Amino acid sequence: MVIDDVSFEYCDKCVGIWLDITCLDSTDSSVSTHDETARSVPRAGIAAELAKVARQLVERQNRFQAFFDNVPLEVGIKDTEGRYLLINKYTEEIYGRSNDEVRGKYPQDVFDEGDSELMLAAQEKALVTGKMATTEVRDNQGRWYLATYFPIRDGRGKVTSLGSMGIDVSKRRKAELKLERLNEELESKVEQRTKALREAQEELLRQTRLAMVGQLTATVSHELRNPMATMRTSVFLINELIDHGNEKVERALGRLERSLQRCDSIIDELLDFARTKQAVLEPLDLDEWLGRLLDEYEPDENVELQIRLNAGDVNVAADRERLRRAVINIVDNAYHALLKQRPTDDPHPEPRVTASTRLMEDRAVIEVMDNGVGMDEETLENCFEPLFSTKGFGTGLGLPASKQILEQHNGGIEIFSEPGAGTTVTLWLPYPVQV
Repeated sequence: MVIDDVSFEYCDKCVGIWLDITCLDSTDSSVSTHDETARSVPRAGIAAELAKVARQLVERQNRFQAFFDNVPLEVGIKDTEGRYLLINKYTEEIYGRSNDEVRGKYPQDVFDEGDSELMLAAQEKALVTGKMATTEVRDNQGRWYLATYFPIRDGRGKVTSLGSMGIDVSKRRKAELKLERLNEELESKVEQRTKALREAQEELLRQTRLAMVGQLTATVSHELRNPMATMRTSVFLINELIDHGNEKVERALGRLERSLQRCDSIIDELLDFARTKQAVLEPLDLDEWLGRLLDEYEPDENVELQIRLNAGDVNVAADRERLRRAVINIVDNAYHALLKQRPTDDPHPEPRVTASTRLMEDRAVIEVMDNGVGMDEETLENCFEPLFSTKGFGTGLGLPASKQILEQHNGGIEIFSEPGAGTTVTLWLPYPVQV
């Protein structure tokens, strides 16, 4: 290999010495041109000096060649078009290509260099700006390299070629990737723990509220049952004593009886939710049971009730009375939703509640759908919270109680709703029954 810049340095020195001696030989009158002995002295000195310079040049070239070949970096020299002029032995060993194979060729023609677009962009930047350009690339063997490109100039400052060095940073990259994965795992674990902590806190608040409900329920049931019994007795006696031809009095007594029934229902709901009795499961023909239940239900005369029983001859394990309460809660909510103001552009102006059954893979489903005003996002998020209610009456325990009952059946409840698009509540029970 010939390193031109180093060679030129020593050739310039040799020429300077030759000129000095030649000038001295031609101008010094004390040296006779016919005197061979006198002439041989400076010529012998020139030869010795030239031999010395040549030896120094070869030594320096050998040292540079040894450094170039043995440096543990990918080192190469390219022309200004990006074609290889020279690569070191380390590069030859890494890629299995010799200098003769790569000389005069573009990197992408001889090497499978992976991110070649990044490398070419860095080369172009170094040539255009005349400054060093660096990029990090990965070859198709999975190795990561920090590639540096820099212009090589001649004695006049003109860029004559392009130097390149590649440092293997695979270990560092692997460490960085591992650190990234560990950070992601840590963030995920922190997020999971935070979520679990938040859920635990919410559950604690819920249990606190439930405990308060239980305490209030015991007090309310005791304090209200006795006066309500007195009121019932009084209504009965008044009914016996009044003239039944007075419609105003009869309507007033009817309202009073219905109000007492409503108070009884609220107390029962509070007690049922606070006691959380264990469900007593027994085989239940779902379609037959639901059909009978809804036939006995007394809907508002202005609301259409559609019943679609599609589960077939299916038996589920259920507590009849508790499941009845859950279904009635959901149907009542659907009817109440239809009492709200409906949008004027509703494509289904007729208020309608649809109750249906069906099988879905490993579950039997009861679905109650209304075409009411639907729920907004805030209501949907809080609808299972005890005591939360958007109605002007009731306890806010209907949906939480229904959820509790379904969970006691190893089932669940799901709600889909959009403002103006109605609400669909899905109650599901395990099927087939696990013995």
